[in-house]
Amino acid sequence: MSTLSDSHINSSSFVLTGVPGLEVYSLWLAIPFSSIYAMVFLGNCMILHVIRTEPSLHQPMFYFLAMLAFTDLCMGLSTVHTVLGVLWGFMQKISLDFCIAQSYFIHGLSLMESSVLLAMAFDRVKPAMVPLHNCEHVLHSSELNRGSHKSILHTKSQVPIYTAVTA
Repeated sequence: MSTLSDSHINSSSFVLTGVPGLEVYSLWLAIPFSSIYAMVFLGNCMILHVIRTEPSLHQPMFYFLAMLAFTDLCMGLSTVHTVLGVLWGFMQKISLDFCIAQSYFIHGLSLMESSVLLAMAFDRVKPAMVPLHNCEHVLHSSELNRGSHKSILHTKSQVPIYTAVTA
């Protein structure tokens, strides 16, 4: 009689190896990644601060720029720590829940970023198409709020998909 094995595979965590073939150089790769991330983070914070404090920049195009900077800041905060953790050697494993949450934020923030870029394009196209009617065009503050709420709702609609996968 053969005995059955009681072992089971726990696939609720993933092993992170870094860049295949360059594990020896991962610390040298971490330095440029860290400095680039620090510059991007400080640049986005500076953009948000200048747009908030300068009253002449309270116009739709600069609100769009602030929304893009905020989205980029959130994207960096949700992904770069994993990359830097692997390169600096702090993270060797990642749980399935953390992986799914990170995937959710990457896709949701990408959707928000493309929505803002599309709204920016429409904001610039309308005055070009109708040059004599150069009054208030695509975005008033109420339309800006509706657009941001709509992109947030689209992002929230993905939550049941990810929670159904983990259950």
